[in-house]
Amino acid sequence: MKDIEAIEFIDRITPKNWIPCLDDNKLIDLFKNGFKKKSSDLSASLYIRFFIINEKNDDDTKRLGEHHGPMLFYNGFSSCEMWIYPHEGYEKDEITWQGTVIHELAHIAVDRLMAYRIKAHKGSTSLVNSIVYLDENPHGPTFQKALWRMLNRAFQVYGNELDEVYMEIEFDLDQYECFSDE
Repeated sequence: MKDIEAIEFIDRITPKNWIPCLDDNKLIDLFKNGFKKKSSDLSASLYIRFFIINEKNDDDTKRLGEHHGPMLFYNGFSSCEMWIYPHEGYEKDEITWQGTVIHELAHIAVDRLMAYRIKAHKGSTSLVNSIVYLDENPHGPTFQKALWRMLNRAFQVYGNELDEVYMEIEFDLDQYECFSDE
């Protein structure tokens, strides 16, 4: 997986106001030159700073990626980070990097939902982490619904190219049902 390939994938499957970027330079430019203006606070742009972390994750060798840290809210836009770790499964075709990206985008979607519910766009808070506000397992029903939606968005764009990803995420969802709060 190359970073630009992942950025293009994220850009194609996310809403128009979700803007992936490779580093903070894009955000710095935006601070200087202004942000994309939307019709309302609810449609404010979300800048996803994307990083491929080349070191192994010491905390958990099974971790493939993470929505790192809270979603940050500024005047007129929000930002978050997505980290993807190298994994030998990507080269062996045991797992897909696209599945990992879709999984992390679903976590971001849940944070965005929680931000909407607590009115973060109106200044109630500048940091949102759904784990704080959501009274369920991080991979519970709200996440599962977001994961299905993100997978369907990807499938609409890429179609049968994502058959392996679809099966991978379907398997993950079956595993998460064991942890469901329902």
